[in-house]
Amino acid sequence: MGPIPSPNPTGIIAVAHDRSATLDREYQIGPLRIRPGGNRLTEYVRSEPMALDGVTLFETWPVIAEGPWPGVAVQTDPDYQRLQSLPNQDANERVVAIWLHRVTSLLSLAVGEAWQVRTAAIDRSTRPPTVPEDWPPPDIWWRGEEGLDPVPRGLPDWVVPAWDFLTADEKLRAALTVWHQGLLLEPLFPSFAMVAYCGTIETIAHSDAMKERITFNVESCGECGNVPKAQARFWATVGLVKSSTEIEELKKTVNPYGRRSRTAHGSATHGIESMFGSMHYTVFAPPSPGQPATLKMDQQDETQMFMWRDVPMVRAIGADLLRLALASNA
Repeated sequence: MGPIPSPNPTGIIAVAHDRSATLDREYQIGPLRIRPGGNRLTEYVRSEPMALDGVTLFETWPVIAEGPWPGVAVQTDPDYQRLQSLPNQDANERVVAIWLHRVTSLLSLAVGEAWQVRTAAIDRSTRPPTVPEDWPPPDIWWRGEEGLDPVPRGLPDWVVPAWDFLTADEKLRAALTVWHQGLLLEPLFPSFAMVAYCGTIETIAHSDAMKERITFNVESCGECGNVPKAQARFWATVGLVKSSTEIEELKKTVNPYGRRSRTAHGSATHGIESMFGSMHYTVFAPPSPGQPATLKMDQQDETQMFMWRDVPMVRAIGADLLRLALASNA
């Protein structure tokens, strides 16, 4: 498992990648033991839509996960009841895939980068796990670029005990999964990433870890009498990690709940979905006395502000809430 190559269809990076980061040591997370893979993996990604005939370099230091086959757990654990009708081998592979997904989601949350299972579970007695050899450079690759030396990075203290809390809390598991899906969606489908990140906030509000912390008062609508509990609960949940002043600014400038609703219920898109292939350019500010030159977002460009201010802001709120829930349980 490791970071996956993320496209940058507008020319600006949506989800950052640390090409030198490697796991510092072994960790036991639930039934899985993860360890550094020991080798750099170099891949070449097409530069579309900027140039279909161009490539960019993508380097990672994958992690190897090992553990037992679930065996009788498939038949005895109520969490896997929906898999019991499958043949034994298929059911075992599905359960291991669930375990691997949970670990990659936790690693994504820990490092703020989109991790994914890169090789499906296999029997290590027939094929010992190892990082594959680098891809050969394509003919159009013209730079003999040397890879960066690895920089070992440890995992936060909450990661290892998080397994048991996620096992016991279905809503917390769902919130983590949908946040991870948002991270995967963000570079190409930012409007749907916003739906996912808002879903994280809405779902975590119902988790065992957080629901007792959330209190809110609402007034019914003067026009229809509806009591808007869903949106009130959303903002009360955000209030666990943001101040009231910050919330008012979020409502005014970002409006995540409204945008989420317009996409989920009205098919609205706010990012590049309907203009794929259009490059987005930052605003260059030349150097001045005491100030270096800078590149800034074009604040007049609503699409650019949505993708590089608004979506990352809501992503961070969801991540903060997940970490708060997991760390407070530790």
